[in-house]
Amino acid sequence: MTFFPDPSHSADSESFSTVIASISGGSSTVMIIGTQCVPDLPGVITVGDTREEAERLIAEAVEFHLEGLREEGLAIPTPASYAGVVEVSPVA
Repeated sequence: MTFFPDPSHSADSESFSTVIASISGGSSTVMIIGTQCVPDLPGVITVGDTREEAERLIAEAVEFHLEGLREEGLAIPTPASYAGVVEVSPVA
């Protein structure tokens, strides 16, 4: 399993993991591309028409959320989540 970022990594800057997913509407042809959320910042979620748009929007949303926390004098959560990739062999 590969993890992003490395859970043992300690950065000087605030680095939050994000999750990006493409969601289809079952049998319909509707697909939302680039739904992204930040596990360490509940409620921070964006939807973009492309992966690039979703990545740009999530960066803006995280910055806006952290700015709001600072203005309110609230603690910035310590990033604790990371994403993993599991590779499996297809069943023959």
